[in-house]
Amino acid sequence: MYDRRPLVRPHVLLFAQASAEAKADLHTMHFKHLCELSDLYKELAELRSVVSDVVRTLRESAETDVDRLRHELERALLRLAPPDGKPLN
Repeated sequence: MYDRRPLVRPHVLLFAQASAEAKADLHTMHFKHLCELSDLYKELAELRSVVSDVVRTLRESAETDVDRLRHELERALLRLAPPDGKPLN
């Protein structure tokens, strides 16, 4: 009486299987990308730390240089000052 044929055609089953495989591949790729991003964030944190150390060192060096130059300027001004203490201008 009724024809007992499957409701889903075989080519639709193949499509569903291919879709499931693609979805699994995408999940795997997504996980790998997240791992790579995590590694990059760690590397970025290390680089920021290094740059921060370099900036701190350069600032300390600059402050030392400014202090040294300030003292040299004061000595030079004292040498140039007239002996009677009057201003030059």
